[in-house]
Amino acid sequence: MNIEINNLIENIENKEQVRQALSQLRALIKEDGPRQYFMNAFTGRLGLVVGFLESTDPKTRKNAALLLGDISDMADADKLSDCSGAAVMAALYRAYIQEQQLFVKSAYLNALGNYDYRPYINRLIKRKEELSSADISDTDIKHIREELHVLDSLIISMQGLKKHEFTGEAVMSDVVLLTNRRHVAAIASQAAELLNTTVEDGNIKLFSAGVLIHTDKIRQLMALRTFHEMLYQVKGMTGLPMNASLAAKRVAESSIIEFLRARHSCTKDMPFYFRLELKSNMDLGAKSTFVKKMSYEIEKLTNNKLINNKSNYEIEIRLIETKSGKFNCMVKLYTCKDNRFDYRKKSVAASIKPENAALLVELSKEYMKEDARVLDPFCGTGTMLIERQKAVKANTSYGIDIYGEAIEGARVNTEAAGQIIHYINKDYFEFEHSYLFDEIFTYMPYETGNKDKTEISQLYQKFFTKALSNLTADGRIILYTHNREMAEQYAKKAGFKILAHEIILEKAGTDLYVFEA
Repeated sequence: MNIEINNLIENIENKEQVRQALSQLRALIKEDGPRQYFMNAFTGRLGLVVGFLESTDPKTRKNAALLLGDISDMADADKLSDCSGAAVMAALYRAYIQEQQLFVKSAYLNALGNYDYRPYINRLIKRKEELSSADISDTDIKHIREELHVLDSLIISMQGLKKHEFTGEAVMSDVVLLTNRRHVAAIASQAAELLNTTVEDGNIKLFSAGVLIHTDKIRQLMALRTFHEMLYQVKGMTGLPMNASLAAKRVAESSIIEFLRARHSCTKDMPFYFRLELKSNMDLGAKSTFVKKMSYEIEKLTNNKLINNKSNYEIEIRLIETKSGKFNCMVKLYTCKDNRFDYRKKSVAASIKPENAALLVELSKEYMKEDARVLDPFCGTGTMLIERQKAVKANTSYGIDIYGEAIEGARVNTEAAGQIIHYINKDYFEFEHSYLFDEIFTYMPYETGNKDKTEISQLYQKFFTKALSNLTADGRIILYTHNREMAEQYAKKAGFKILAHEIILEKAGTDLYVFEA
């Protein structure tokens, strides 16, 4: 590899196949060993690369700029004093301003970002403002968009992102709670109780994927543990056309800026950073093109009051394709913190989502006893027991799991939740206890790469037999399962009867059962 590096350096010095040599060097010096060798071998010759920023070949200029960015840490080394970091930055910025080929311009900016470019920040801000207000032809949009995003990234990296503080807890809003589709009514009833109202009063409406609520009690609503996501409807942003430019125009002409300002503490000129999420049957290429075009148009049409940023966004504009050939459009506010499950510090691959565990509790709580002794024989990281305790106070709770990592995670989560639950790292079928339990509340293991159907069937059979020895005479099993037939078959065989049954997810084949001995 060292010989190859030497040959490439020789090509650069002799100005032979420079474009290829620069590109190949970039690939080679990604690893520490070759990089160190290159630094030593290229002593005092950094100015050679700087000189290629004036090449007549645009791809050579691009590769030279990118290599200068890769080796920014070499620029101020004593042995490379022929060209200081300040001199490299000056050359990069000069080349950037003079560049006529749009596809090259972002390379200079990316390279500049690896240096201490503070002396250029005001000029970069001004350049962004100029580009944002300019009329751009369709043929240039792709490269201008790329340049704008690099500029935005450089400005944010240097100045930091001025984030907004959510203050909209008491602002009247149309809020969409996305929920389990089969149990929308139960969650709507929960919401009505929290808000001290009724579903019949007209401010709570049910639809296939959740609940639409007209309310100014956002803080109270955030205490509801059974919804997946909270989104907002914005006036003027419903039924968007499946055309990127027209959809962007509708967003820009809607009340979204007023909507955001009413719910945040901010100055008038302070922009909001957004990302666009598209849920559609389009292929990936078409989706990407649509999102990029619409995001750019939104920026332009809102005069950068909304700025697209894929990593530092505060809001998400979500488009959902409908059967009618339009987009439902909703907004998610990441500024509105969801602290419902802050206790969940640890999880494993098989962990249940906490909102799903909370739903299981809600659907079965009429069969739970206050002050009960509760056992979860397959507790994982403790989510089921923690959510049960939040809804119906237990006397004492025990969690058993064969996996030590899960038990350690359960202890961390339980401490964060401010609860006391006793965890034991053990095979449930070897577990013995001095007293009986009133309730077993558990998420049953299911077929995975480690367990086949036969093993799961044997586990179910052993579980119901073992449960008889752990439960009081009137004890109950509240069980979440992926194996409906096994649950019913082996429960019946062991002498349990079904008190309640709810399908949780039809497609995933999951069910909630309440059994009694």
